[in-house]
Amino acid sequence: MSAYTPAAVGEDLAVATLAGYLGTKAMEPVSTKLYELESEVDRAREDTARPGPPDRIAAEKLTPCRAPPPDGARLPTPR
Repeated sequence: MSAYTPAAVGEDLAVATLAGYLGTKAMEPVSTKLYELESEVDRAREDTARPGPPDRIAAEKLTPCRAPPPDGARLPTPR
């Protein structure tokens, strides 16, 4: 088993970054087209099953991982 050199790690990071970027760029039009082809009934069912906006869901899942703020501040409630 060989040890990673800084150059090899840097190369791996560059390749992984480029692969992630290209994969994301390739999937954007595919996802958009699939969303356009989805029926209104299916889209409404998915929207009702989702408990809220993705960014708020992620924030609520991450919140228990840290101590609460001393002033008791909370996430703003959706309008």
